[in-house]
Amino acid sequence: MLCPALQSLPGRTGQVGLDPIARERNARRVRVRRVSERRLRGRSVILVDDIVTTGASMRAAIAVLERAGARVEAVVALATAVRRDSPQKTEWNLTGERG
Repeated sequence: MLCPALQSLPGRTGQVGLDPIARERNARRVRVRRVSERRLRGRSVILVDDIVTTGASMRAAIAVLERAGARVEAVVALATAVRRDSPQKTEWNLTGERG
């Protein structure tokens, strides 16, 4: 079942051009839609994103989904971007640490 559960909060901007710290701050401006809260509680979900650059958006999404009572079982990204302004991680887990 597809459930577009996340909603950007006022003040969230596009991530393009932001450094990693600003991306983390900006990415946290997200919440679970009120109409989705009850549907998510106790459910396993798979998070799908179009592109991962630093992982900030995924980490923020996982945090709000878990606070709403969902269990994030997996994340899927359609593409990854290579940043030239920060060291690249060849492997990483959902906390953003090299694993």
